[in-house]
Amino acid sequence: MVALVRQSVFSRLAGYEDTNDADRLSVDPTMRFVVGGRACEHQAASTSQMSRFETEVLTQIENLIALKKMPGMWNERLHQSTPMKELVLDMDSSVSHGNYSELF
Repeated sequence: MVALVRQSVFSRLAGYEDTNDADRLSVDPTMRFVVGGRACEHQAASTSQMSRFETEVLTQIENLIALKKMPGMWNERLHQSTPMKELVLDMDSSVSHGNYSELF
């Protein structure tokens, strides 16, 4: 599950909008390293694996709620291990598509 989340997140961060490129990314050395585990020796998830994961697992309400909480949890862990010296707010005009606000 962790590997699939990593592949999903990092493929979006790399600019891929959906899972259509997962087959190509599954053999990319950088993606395999980021995903970790068995992907380092073999390959990351295929397009069909990523599509099933994103449509069947990530869309469940309890998983959407957990994903929403994840950045805050990461920040808390970081602040517990490293005291904050400054805070930089980087605001831009990015547009977020989709409306999940009614779920939370």
